[in-house]
Amino acid sequence: MKLTPDLIKYLQDQVDFGGQNAASASGVLARHGVDIQKGIEDEARDSHGRWASGGGSGGSSPEPTKVVNGYEIKPDANLNEARLSEANLKGANLSGAFLREANLENANLSGANLSGAFLREAHLHGADLRNADLRNTNLSGANTTGANLSGAKTTGTIGLTEQKMKLTPVDDTNYDR
Repeated sequence: MKLTPDLIKYLQDQVDFGGQNAASASGVLARHGVDIQKGIEDEARDSHGRWASGGGSGGSSPEPTKVVNGYEIKPDANLNEARLSEANLKGANLSGAFLREANLENANLSGANLSGAFLREAHLHGADLRNADLRNTNLSGANTTGANLSGAKTTGTIGLTEQKMKLTPVDDTNYDR
């Protein structure tokens, strides 16, 4: 079976992976020999590695990938242990990305989409996460001391506590205790 971007999107969004989020679902598929990111890139790039135009999914090209400190910033990216301290990632789409033990100290992630991302044991000390989408994100063991999470969407987020955040709870905030 050929992995088209539409099929991959369907698998990530619709198939029940036993309550796991999209980042975990990608891992489940990988264990069964399905490389979602490679499938997307194979379908979205031409033979020279450039983004292909047009195609079977509505005729629009994929969003160009942003590169920061040598790392590709994109949804579902593997950025485990990435060194992105003080990086400007304002408005970046890192939904479903793997950022375990990533160094994001003092990084600007304001307005970023980190929904479903895996940030376990990440270093977010002093990071600007204002208005970021952190829904269904795993922040277990992450250092969020001094991070600004004002207006962040945190419903379903694992690993945040009121004491850790050191700010007044806002609407649409769900702290696990």
